[in-house]
Amino acid sequence: MRHLPQLILSQLEMFLDPPQPGVYNWVHIASKNRVTNRTIAYVDTNLRIPSPTSALWNLPEFSKYTTAEFKADLTHIWRIDCLEYFREALGEMSDLAVADAIKCR
Repeated sequence: MRHLPQLILSQLEMFLDPPQPGVYNWVHIASKNRVTNRTIAYVDTNLRIPSPTSALWNLPEFSKYTTAEFKADLTHIWRIDCLEYFREALGEMSDLAVADAIKCR
């Protein structure tokens, strides 16, 4: 996930960061990937972390996290809005753009 362009990651943060009643967010993705409750609470309450979703990508549990796993997790937590955006964003990227994004990181 870290290899994706910043624009896509920023948009995903807009979908998954804000807590909304009855809507699953970054906490549910973290829990599904075995992030401890203590780590989730730290990320959620630490004011130095601007985006909890972006903090996920830096956790050891997400070091080998793939776009396919992310799509599966979004489907599992019923975030079809985020999944549709993610699929469109990936569809717009060519293989060359993905390779360039990987080199820049």
